[in-house]
Amino acid sequence: MNYEIKGISCVQFDENRIVSGSSDKSIKLWDIRTNNPLAVMTLLGHSGTVRCLQLNGSRLASGSNDHTLKMDDEKIISGSYDKTLRTWDLKTGQQSATFSGHEGEVLCLQFDRRKLISGSSDRSIRIWDLRTQIAGMILHNVHAKAVTCLQFNETQIVSASFDCTIKVWDVRTGRCFRTINWKENEGHTGVVRCLQADRWRFVSGADDKTLKVWNLNTGERICTLHSHTDGVTCLSFNDFRIVSGSYDTCVKLIMQSCSSEKKIGFSDSTVTLIAQGAEARIFSTNFYGKPAIIKERFRKKYRHFALDELLTKERMRAEIRGLMHCRKLGIPVPPIYFVDSKQNSIIFGAVEDAITLKNLLDSMHEAGAVVDLVDNLALTIGQVLAKMHMNGVIHGDLTTSNLLVKRPLSADNCRQIVLIDFGLSFVSSMVEDKAVDLLVLEKAFMSTHPNAESFYRTILDAYAKFYGKQGSEVLVQLEQVRLRGRKRLIVD
Repeated sequence: MNYEIKGISCVQFDENRIVSGSSDKSIKLWDIRTNNPLAVMTLLGHSGTVRCLQLNGSRLASGSNDHTLKMDDEKIISGSYDKTLRTWDLKTGQQSATFSGHEGEVLCLQFDRRKLISGSSDRSIRIWDLRTQIAGMILHNVHAKAVTCLQFNETQIVSASFDCTIKVWDVRTGRCFRTINWKENEGHTGVVRCLQADRWRFVSGADDKTLKVWNLNTGERICTLHSHTDGVTCLSFNDFRIVSGSYDTCVKLIMQSCSSEKKIGFSDSTVTLIAQGAEARIFSTNFYGKPAIIKERFRKKYRHFALDELLTKERMRAEIRGLMHCRKLGIPVPPIYFVDSKQNSIIFGAVEDAITLKNLLDSMHEAGAVVDLVDNLALTIGQVLAKMHMNGVIHGDLTTSNLLVKRPLSADNCRQIVLIDFGLSFVSSMVEDKAVDLLVLEKAFMSTHPNAESFYRTILDAYAKFYGKQGSEVLVQLEQVRLRGRKRLIVD
């Protein structure tokens, strides 16, 4: 969309709308769904360039040179060279609130449900109460020059400036407890133009042509990225990639390539595609020095978008719940390093020196396995499954591919069984659910390991012995479930 005559100074978007602020003092709202080249709504009120804005769900905020800030429900908040912040009602297009007090241009802002924080060329940061529209805290002379960008969470504010420094503040007391500069921290040597933070790190971009990634809690520099030939003006990131814009007129997508290898964690770690199924892609990588696995659930085009999103989120939640339950119980499962709900991916600790039970049984059958080794392995699997069911965890997809066996393997060391892939897991105390869980494993043995009937029988015996009385009840119910399946086959 290139329909504004004056320069566009800021932009935000969500699933349905694009909002832009301009040096012509206006804010324009565009409907993405209709692809209409004409703005759906034009918001007028600032007397200077609209320098910053935030659209957060149904809210939009703006700031200006007129020294004020404005906002409400279903709105935008904008900041401007007119020194004001303003809130706009997106239903009516009218201003609903004005925040005045800055003595210089409003250059940056961010807000949540309770507060709005703004930074200005007057070198101050103001923390506004959205209900009263009063600045409950004013931090004066926070930098030697204008505040160019800021981010905040429940406890901290991160600000950057024309003075090339980045500072971290206690949001409750207003105390600065960390300063990042080029001398002591290998910080930026140019004006810091943009920031974005998540719970544990933040990324900054500057006129020195670099992007830098920092640990939010320690201030440690994680890495420096040299991707542009001119100053970096804007950026956005998630756990897998950074998108940045620059005065060099390029938009760069960093940490991703079009091959099976890409980058992660804003380091030199390579991510290699190792498997792909119907529901997810599996990558191997290093997560800050630790071997890791990424499970990325991709969009299924054969399903309606809303249904696909619902199922994907539910399976991610189920996987996390199942893994956390098992870890509390001492059942061997991979540790969770990171969850990216936007990318529908989970980063797990890699299970090193392990082989799937499926591949192990195939190799043991070909080599002629030692009887003691086979029995001890089946015994361990039965005990692990019993412990899981005793505590109400139903795996939902027990197959020989979802059981890992750690090596080296011997008759005396068969106790390293690791369960994976809990995407269909749930919690239940019903004997029926436990029996169906075992039936899934039984069908996996029948379809891929027809010669392993005695191995599976040993698993069930160990399961019943470890579980006790209810374990025997589960096996009785398992026989009932089998019979129901056979009757259906006969009817068909």
